[in-house]
Amino acid sequence: MRCCGPDQDRGVALFLVLISLLLVTAIGMGMLLSSGTETNIDANYRDEQVALFAAKAGLQEARDRMLPTNANPITLPTVLPGGAGAYLTYITATNPSPVSPWSSTDPYQDTEILKELGIGSLPSTAYTSTTTVSNYSGPSSNPLPYQWIRVNLKVDNSAYTTGTPYYVNQSAGSADAGYQVCFDWYTNHEVAVAAGGCTGHLYNVYEITSYAVTPSGTHRMLQEEVAPLPPLPPLPGALTVCGPNVDVTGWPTSANWVSTGVDSAVPAQPSITGIADCSAASEASLIAGSASGKNPPTGSPAACPPAASSICNTSATMGPCLQSCTCLLNLVAMLQSSATNINPGCGNLGTAAAPAISFFDSSHDPGCAGGTNGYGILVATGNVTFTGNATFNGVMLIIGNGSFSFKGTNTFEGGIFVANTTTCPAALGTPTILGAGGGVGIINYNSADMNIADKLVAYKMLVAREMYQF
Repeated sequence: MRCCGPDQDRGVALFLVLISLLLVTAIGMGMLLSSGTETNIDANYRDEQVALFAAKAGLQEARDRMLPTNANPITLPTVLPGGAGAYLTYITATNPSPVSPWSSTDPYQDTEILKELGIGSLPSTAYTSTTTVSNYSGPSSNPLPYQWIRVNLKVDNSAYTTGTPYYVNQSAGSADAGYQVCFDWYTNHEVAVAAGGCTGHLYNVYEITSYAVTPSGTHRMLQEEVAPLPPLPPLPGALTVCGPNVDVTGWPTSANWVSTGVDSAVPAQPSITGIADCSAASEASLIAGSASGKNPPTGSPAACPPAASSICNTSATMGPCLQSCTCLLNLVAMLQSSATNINPGCGNLGTAAAPAISFFDSSHDPGCAGGTNGYGILVATGNVTFTGNATFNGVMLIIGNGSFSFKGTNTFEGGIFVANTTTCPAALGTPTILGAGGGVGIINYNSADMNIADKLVAYKMLVAREMYQF
């Protein structure tokens, strides 16, 4: 009797095919799931980046519109948060619908400021608002998705979202709570001021908060603390040199400074000091140089108060910053951080239509030759040389080596300041003025050209952080 036969294995191949198909299907589903997950991760990452950079764009719109020279300036608050009056300025989006961050019914309500102030709602008098400008946010049909930007003065003891107080001076603690926070440009630090606001070398610190939400609901909130870069200290003369003395020994007798002794922008005004200095010894060395045939400005040196084109010790009336190592070094650092050009060629020092801040470090002498025409602010920590019919309109700050030389007939409209800070922090060193082989340096004090510098001043970012709104 036969128990087994060739037909007993029938169907095994089908079974193996089904098992293989099941395995292939599982692998395929796994690959589809993995691909879908990767796609979702990529989409979420892209959405987060869109929200992040949209919030950054909002910060930049606010910083730009805080400048009074902007075509669409905003009104900056003058009242501390929580005070009486409008202490918040909002820039709001209008697409897809107008945003009202001060309203508890708005889906994009600014709950962050409520937590900072520890209040339940904003009074109607607490804010002013304006809408975003398409130059920054993009076309109204497809704007960047930042919903609002808020600008306010910084007050000490801000709570933020954690409820933990933060003090500018932690050692003072709650004693400084509620004080206004100012930025001290002499020390380069924030300080809390009890009363009277930010005056002198203290400048307001503003908080800028930007909130972005993408159409899919991803949100990012960024905050910066900024302070205005202060106007440059006013120069008391067409040429101002500051130090314990002035080295003029390298001047050949053919070297001359020529200054009209008036404000060439407003020539009807009283005479301006041709060469100003900040010590009796400096004044004596300059006058001695003039008497020996070196450095004769137009007209004779005269006693202070200045007559036209005189040499004058103006230390009593000169701003303290121009005589302070710390302040001058901070001024250089500030301008370096805001420079339009770093170590540019002399053909790239700005134009009348687009003045620039040009910064040269100690290893770069601008070496500006004939035909150079610059506008704006020139800062140099090394040596500066102008040769043969070069011109510059604006403010020139030679702070560092404090060495300035010229050759040929060069014309400067605005003002020039020279100081040697290589000996700091002990005290200013001796600046050097050279004739570099002879020539004439024509310096015309010009308030209009010095004001070019003020138009270049922006806001310095002090702190940047990401916030979380719940």
